[in-house]
Amino acid sequence: MSKKNQKSGVIAVMTNAAKASGVVYDCGGELYHLECLRLEHGDDEALKQLQDFYKREENLSPANASIRVGQFINDIDRLKTNGFGFQQFRSDIKTSNSEYTGNLLPC
Repeated sequence: MSKKNQKSGVIAVMTNAAKASGVVYDCGGELYHLECLRLEHGDDEALKQLQDFYKREENLSPANASIRVGQFINDIDRLKTNGFGFQQFRSDIKTSNSEYTGNLLPC
């Protein structure tokens, strides 16, 4: 690989890493306030607020808003414990896809 291609590859990896880490920064404030809401007022109040949000913003029925809220809170809790295994997903794709030519970001 030429030095020019090597440099381009490093820049691409750095750019992708910056984009990926930007998501953490962008979402951090909302996750912080959600966690504060849950700690300060309890899950029942957080669930009520989220249910009202989904009814209003997504025009969901009360029953469907409750389901949506439950799934959302469960997913947030799972993210907090690394329960999805996204890093492993990335590694598995790299390992199983012989045509994969990219690199895992330095995460």
